[in-house]
Amino acid sequence: MYKELTVFLKNGNTLKFENITGLDTFDLPKGILKFYYVSTSTGKKKYAKLYTNNIAMFSYEV
Repeated sequence: MYKELTVFLKNGNTLKFENITGLDTFDLPKGILKFYYVSTSTGKKKYAKLYTNNIAMFSYEV
C-alpha cells in the first residue's frame, strides 16, 4: 500500500490521493493508471482511472 500519490497534469493542475492500493494496475498499452484510494472528504474507498496522456509526472510515498 502506498501512503500518498501526487499526480501532476499537463494542464498545470495537481491531484493528490491518500491511502492508495492497487497502484500496480498500470495498463501501458491502453495508457491507463488505475488504483483505489480513500477520499479525504468522505472517508469512503473510491476507484480512480487516469489516462497517462494527461499526466506530466507522478510521484508516490512508499
